[in-house]
Amino acid sequence: MRYHTVSHGTMPFQQRTKHPLLLFTALALLLVLPCVQANGLPKPTGEILLMISGNIENTNHPDGAAFDLDMLEAMEVTSFETRTPWTKGVTRFTGVRLAALLSAVSATTFNIKMTADDGYIYELERKIEDKYPVIIAYKKDDDYMSIRQLGPLWLMFPFDDYPELDTEENRAASVWQLKKMELN
Repeated sequence: MRYHTVSHGTMPFQQRTKHPLLLFTALALLLVLPCVQANGLPKPTGEILLMISGNIENTNHPDGAAFDLDMLEAMEVTSFETRTPWTKGVTRFTGVRLAALLSAVSATTFNIKMTADDGYIYELERKIEDKYPVIIAYKKDDDYMSIRQLGPLWLMFPFDDYPELDTEENRAASVWQLKKMELN
C-alpha cells in the first residue's frame, strides 16, 4: 500500500490511496442497496406492470410485490412458439415462467386470481405452473406488446408443445393485459 504524507494545519498525517475499483464498488453498493428490500426483492424503478398480492412472503410495495419490465426481464427468460385462437399462425412468446415469478415472491397458496386491465378476472389453480412452462409473456414475435396488442403482459400456455393444455379452460386462463395477481 502506498502512503502520502499530507499536511493538515501543523500536524502531518498519512492517508491511504484507495484503489479506484474498490471505491467504485462501494459507491455502486450505496446506490443499489436502497433499491433492494430486506427479503431480496428489488423495488421497481419503472412503470409497474404487475402487482402480486395475497399469500406471499416477499414484498417490495405496500400492496404486495410490484414488478416493472426491467424486473421481469432480469428473471430467467422462457420462449416458445405456439398457435393461439387470438393470433395468426405460429407466434413466438417470450417472458418469465409463472413458477419462477411465484417463487420470487415466495407464494404460499394454491389459487391465483388474475385480473386484466379491462376488469376480466380468472382464477387459476396453482398446480399447472409446476408441470408446464406457463409464462407471463411480455414479448410477442420478439416485440414488446402494447395494450392494443393484448399486452403489456399476457399469461400464455405452450399449446402446441402440450396439446393437453389446449382446453377451453386454459384458453379462458390466458389472461391478456394482465395487471394483477392475487394469491389466496
